Parts: sequence; structure tokens; C-alpha cells
Amino acid sequence: MTTQRTFKDGVRSRMRKTGESYTTARSHLLQKSNNRPKLTAQYPGLLPGYTSFGGVQGDTAVLRNVFTFSGVTNPATGKPYTEAMINGLCGGIGFMYALFEYKGHAPMLTLVMRSKSMPTRFVADVFGRVGVETKESVTGSARVARKALDDALAAGKPAICLVDSAGLPYYGLSPESMGMGPQYLAVVGIDDDCAWLDDRAVCPTRVTLDQLAKARGGYRAGKQQLVTIESVDSNHDLEASIRKAIGDTIAALEDGQVGVPDSFKVNCGFSGMEKWQNLLTDSKDKKSWPRVFAESENAFVGLRRTYACIQYEYTAPAAGRAFYADFLDEVGATTRITGLPAAAKLCRQSAIAWTNLAREIANCDDPAIRRACAITDERSELIDQHGGEAADAMAVLSSELASLGDECALTADEAIPLFAKLSERVEEILDLEREAVDRLRVAVNLA
Repeated sequence: MTTQRTFKDGVRSRMRKTGESYTTARSHLLQKSNNRPKLTAQYPGLLPGYTSFGGVQGDTAVLRNVFTFSGVTNPATGKPYTEAMINGLCGGIGFMYALFEYKGHAPMLTLVMRSKSMPTRFVADVFGRVGVETKESVTGSARVARKALDDALAAGKPAICLVDSAGLPYYGLSPESMGMGPQYLAVVGIDDDCAWLDDRAVCPTRVTLDQLAKARGGYRAGKQQLVTIESVDSNHDLEASIRKAIGDTIAALEDGQVGVPDSFKVNCGFSGMEKWQNLLTDSKDKKSWPRVFAESENAFVGLRRTYACIQYEYTAPAAGRAFYADFLDEVGATTRITGLPAAAKLCRQSAIAWTNLAREIANCDDPAIRRACAITDERSELIDQHGGEAADAMAVLSSELASLGDECALTADEAIPLFAKLSERVEEILDLEREAVDRLRVAVNLA
């Protein structure tokens, strides 16, 4: 708890100096390895030597920590991989716009800011790209899944597990969310009837084995996947992997995400951004924001979800653009690939534009929307400070969030000018990111 409190105090100190949100200040601290908190307490049953927890962006944080523990190093530096490098090797940034409407329910909006929307696809290539061999267990049997977990820990190996976040009490999600929130975490120890997890918190998170089993079985399509690191290739060609990964980023932005139906690719990458930009203002389209999210509860849903997806869900803050710029700067400094600093600069400018877009929402005139954006940051802070013990407080925040939609008083006359401002921000982002992709294509010889 001391380590968690000290880290939170560091984030708060940066917030006072920079005016950043908790989530943004947190990400900046964690991207610098010397700011990553180290364990100062004993945790019975924890794998000896597993000392780094949490990180900037869900899945990549877990991979970074497991790779570090397993002795996987960057051949260009001889040091453990940074999380920014791992994120880039997964495929980095992208965009997807998804809006679903069902009779009797509020609109369902999701924006995905990385190159592949599903965690399984996003991390699939990274193991080969860092030169490790893995062992995988997939099963529909809870008994077999538990045995695979026990075998991994008995061998002294962290177990990278695909789970459903709604099955983890410290996220404070409703049971109705089960099956819709796949993510990766690492199981890094067992103490009696409890497991130690490496998830978003900066210290080990404790859950019961029954809770862990529920989370592992909650996302049925994942078949309780478990991955362990088995061996490392010391002759791995990292530069070739980087070129392929940058190619993935370019393709995701220009051609759409891998794994989505061809008919849906118009919602991905630059075409998806263009579509969203138009929908924000084109009232003639029945799916436009002036018609779907015009006011009150629906306006609340669209704006709240946009803020959360840019700043938190499946991404680093600012839609992950500054995080990707860190990857490009690191590649430029440690490999023979040239021309990346210009692309990195454009990505940082895009990050500012994404941040400004999010701030338009967080600072809007409606108190319910402002409070909903603040809750996004409070959730991150709670997990950092309390880890697995955050369940009760998270449930309170989730209950408050669920009630805020009824309190939203935003009118169409107020919402439509706000949507127009967001559309201008998206246009700015499109210009910056198209130029960044042009620079990337030249750098990896795809021009």
C-alpha cells in the first residue's frame, strides 16, 4: 500500500504542475522506467523476482512486465523492452468507429484507437516479433484451465491469461457486461485460495481463485486462453519485426483493421475518421450525431463514451498517439531505420489534437457530462491506490455513472455546436495522421 500511495502522490504532483488529468499524468510517469514503482512489501505466494506491475496501457503493460521477468531483452539496447516498443510491435495506433442501436436501449458507441480492436489480434504477433517461443492452453473446461495455471506457476512462469473484465470485482462492472470486455492480465502467484494478478495496478492485485475462474470463463470466445514464455531467440532480427509492425500501423489506418468484415472497413482507419467527422455535423444522415445523440441521455452516452475511448479504454491517453511517438523515437535512436523523428513529431501533434477533443467534452457546460469524464480518471486512481480492494468504491462510481445520464440537461441547441467543434478537431487529426503515415511509408520503404 505504501508503494501505491507514493506513486499516486507522484502522479498528483505532476498534475499540479502540468494541469493534466490523472490518467494522462500517470502515463507520462510510467513511460519513464526510473519512475516505475518497485515493490516494498512481501506478498506470500508471489513468483520470486516478479517486481514490476501495471503500466500505461492494459495488455502491453502485462506483456512488458512478463517479458522483463522472463529475461526477454531488446537486442538493440541489451535492456528490457519498453512498453512503448511493445505497443509499437503489436501494431500501434489505428481507429474504428462502431455505433449500434437497439429498440428500447440507448445507442451503443465504441471508438477503438489501436490497430486491431480485439486484444487477441492485437497481441498475436508480438511474441514472434520479440523472438520468443510460447506455449498456449485453450480449453472450455474450468478444471483443465486451472491445471494449466497451476502447472505454469509451479514451473515458475507467469501465466498470461485472457479474461473478461466484468468478472473482476475491482472494475465495478455490471453482470450484464459479462462477455463484452476481453483483456489480458498475468497471474503471478497463488496464496491459499487467492491469486496475485498483474493488471492495471502498480502493485499485485489479489482476487479469489473463484473470481479468477469466473473472469477466465466469462469471455467464452477466448476459451480461457493461457500463454507462457518458453524460450528466447538470442539472434532475433528486431529491425525486420519493427518494419512489419509499422507496416501494420500503416495498413490499419489506410485499409482498415484486420479481422473485421469488408463491409465494416469503412468504419476503420482514415475512412472511419472521415465518416465520424461527417456524422458529427450532417443532420441529413439518420446515423448522424445531431439525430442520434441530439440531447439529454443520448448526448450523454455519445460524449461520455468518446471521452473514455480516447483517454482510457484499450489505449493510452490521447488515443495512444503520444505513446506511439515514443515508440518511433526509440526506434529512430536504436536502429538503422531513418526518417522517423518527423513522423513522431506529427504523432505528438495529433496527440495534442486528440487531447483537445477530449477536453472539449470534459469542459462542456453540462455538469453530468463533466462528472462522467472525471469518473474515468477516478477509476484509474482507485485501482492504483487500492488494487483488488477497490471493488466497493468502484461499484459506487459505476452506480453514480449509470444515474448521470438521467441528469444530463444538454439541449440540441447546445450539443450541435459542440459536435461541430469535435468535427473540426477530427479534421485536424486526419491531416496530421495522413502526413505521418506518408513519412512512415518512406521510412520503412513502402512508398
